[in-house]
Amino acid sequence: HARCGTGIADMAQVETMMISTSQEMHDKVIKKLHVVPNFPRPGLNFTDITPVLQDPSAFKLIIDAFVARYKDKNITAVGGIESRGFIFASPVALALGVPFVALRKPGKLAWGSVGVDFRIGSGVYSKGRLEVREGALKNGDNVL
Repeated sequence: HARCGTGIADMAQVETMMISTSQEMHDKVIKKLHVVPNFPRPGLNFTDITPVLQDPSAFKLIIDAFVARYKDKNITAVGGIESRGFIFASPVALALGVPFVALRKPGKLAWGSVGVDFRIGSGVYSKGRLEVREGALKNGDNVL
């Protein structure tokens, strides 16, 4: 089975990583994130990342931070959870020279897939299932 490398679980962890990376990261990225309270439903806060994606230097700063953090960790593939994960994981995989693996919601893959059920904490998005294309990962892969 593939083992999962150290990943980023939520926006708070991303913010912590970015803030600790540099003042530039804070100024160029964190200040651009837009939090929409009670969206998509009451009690949830949606973080809009599109202002960051519209600034190429801010987007590059994020990708460079991930690459610097993981370049010496023997990563063999980078997984991205739809849909935001696709945006960030693809260029990180490219920069690391490893495959990008799409982690999808159940039923989204057109051919054979394997999956895993997960539970993280107790919130609205704390449980679910992710699937990958059969054969996308191999035994011993170190997946970010």
